Amino acid sequence: MLYLIVHRRRTLTIYLLSIFVMVCISGSLLGQDAYAATKPKPKPQLTLNVARGPLGVKLSMNGKNFHPGQASLSYVDALNIPGIFTVPGDSTVLVAQDGTFLGKAVTLPANGPSGMWKIVVTDSAGAVVSVGYDVLVAPGAAAAGVPAIVINPVSGKPGDQIAFTGSNWLPQGTSVKLTLMFGTTTLPLLHSPLVSDSSGTIMGSFYLPQSSDPTVTSATVLAVDSSGALQAQTQLTLLSLSPTPSASPTAGTTPTPVSVTHVAPPSNGPDITMGAVWAFLGSDGAVITLLIVGGSLGIAALMLILFLAPWGERRQKHTRSRQW
Repeated sequence: MLYLIVHRRRTLTIYLLSIFVMVCISGSLLGQDAYAATKPKPKPQLTLNVARGPLGVKLSMNGKNFHPGQASLSYVDALNIPGIFTVPGDSTVLVAQDGTFLGKAVTLPANGPSGMWKIVVTDSAGAVVSVGYDVLVAPGAAAAGVPAIVINPVSGKPGDQIAFTGSNWLPQGTSVKLTLMFGTTTLPLLHSPLVSDSSGTIMGSFYLPQSSDPTVTSATVLAVDSSGALQAQTQLTLLSLSPTPSASPTAGTTPTPVSVTHVAPPSNGPDITMGAVWAFLGSDGAVITLLIVGGSLGIAALMLILFLAPWGERRQKHTRSRQW
């Protein structure tokens, strides 16, 4: 009997302990669910790649903790006037299931007031989040402008010096790089980036490099700041260094033959005929030639007379001496 009482008590104790453990586990799970239900959801966050600059630029946005689905993009300018982004910017964005979107691009209007603008995202659940962008304006200007680059001259051949000026860049030390793009090639135009002055102006010159493809006749001069958000470009005409080839005969026509006189070299000295000499000297030269020839013949005859006269006298004396 005692054994049965002790055994039942032990079984009852184990049973009660099991029930206690199950109650504790259930309470813990219920507490976690209740905490999760009452825990505040992380607030949506929106970031821009650039915090300040001029208007007319392309900005890149990242977001997280948004409700999944389609969200709209808009802005509010410095005068608190709302607006919607248009092409080439985007007006909507698709939020992923984890509540994020990355690298969404929007393009600010080209004109508007300076001051703090707001870039606004409204997600599928109606949550509205904004991030600030400080629109700067050059000193003395009435409104903010789009960065620009101007070159002079607008055409050139390799080795030519091209001057340039830029305006509406961020003032006070914005770093700007210049590159030349033609075909699939991109070449740097400056050894080191430029730095804007207090009014957001850049200026300088570069030498036009040699193109690897002589058939390319146009190129783009691209100016970009260090962040990549501020850009400006202009076109440049490439001139060729090679001479213009001579025109070939038109198809279907016969080229006019060109006569060429071939002169054979003499075998034993110059072969000069009297006709050639006569043609060379002309009438006056012929008279001079006759005088020279006649004079030469006269001198020869005189020398012959002077030689024959002593020879005849010597012959006569020799004949007389033989007669004696």
